[in-house]
Amino acid sequence: MKLIENKNIFDNSTFFALLPKEQKIVPVKFNSSVRYDELINLENQKELLLNNIDSFARNNISEHTLLWGAKGCGKSTLVKLAVEKISLNRKKIKLIEVFSLNLDFLADICFVLNNYNFKFILFIDDINFNKVDDNFKYFKSLIEGSILSSSENIKFIVTSNLRNLSINSVDQKNLNDLEIREVRENNLSLVDRFGCKISFYDFDQEKYLKVVNFYLQKFSIKTSQKIRKLAIQWSIQKGNFSGRTALQFAKNYSLNRP
Repeated sequence: MKLIENKNIFDNSTFFALLPKEQKIVPVKFNSSVRYDELINLENQKELLLNNIDSFARNNISEHTLLWGAKGCGKSTLVKLAVEKISLNRKKIKLIEVFSLNLDFLADICFVLNNYNFKFILFIDDINFNKVDDNFKYFKSLIEGSILSSSENIKFIVTSNLRNLSINSVDQKNLNDLEIREVRENNLSLVDRFGCKISFYDFDQEKYLKVVNFYLQKFSIKTSQKIRKLAIQWSIQKGNFSGRTALQFAKNYSLNRP
């Protein structure tokens, strides 16, 4: 498996992805419809993540990072925008996205990246485990425990809707209290390997409407009481008060306004 075909691949790009069928890492262009400073109501999350990545880029103390919480609240977008922001001054920081279905490539990737004088973030979006299977044990070892996990130029950043990363699918009906506790502790043992844990929650109605208003202004639309009611109706249909829902409403209204 030759994951990297060109030894100079990391010289001119910041963002990369593993293509599993081709079994290689390639540069990709990152274009976001949202800028870093447009992620509002996330000030604490932005500060925690930015400080950790910047410290890693400067060869200082840093941690593997887990961003968990409600869907559509900007977890994955924040990761990429934070890396983009830091890379303006710290050229050696690189992000490689690995899909959660391709965790079996991680050991090979870590081994190969040890040979490069860059700081790598291995980014895995929307990860979870349906059971305590081989992937769970494999990933847990790579985060902390394996010789490969001691690589000073590699950090993992993972997003998940689940705080514990694992859906407990073990039938507990026939387990005693001790065995149930062991199952729970095994699930938590992976999360404990992330020294930086950042939580995200759905906005309340006030914060949601604040984000809606922000994006409507971006589209040169003045907010009215009627639009606020439409935005709330939109959120009810979507089932949450997330930033994603706010942006989708603003785009939809901009496209279909009278």
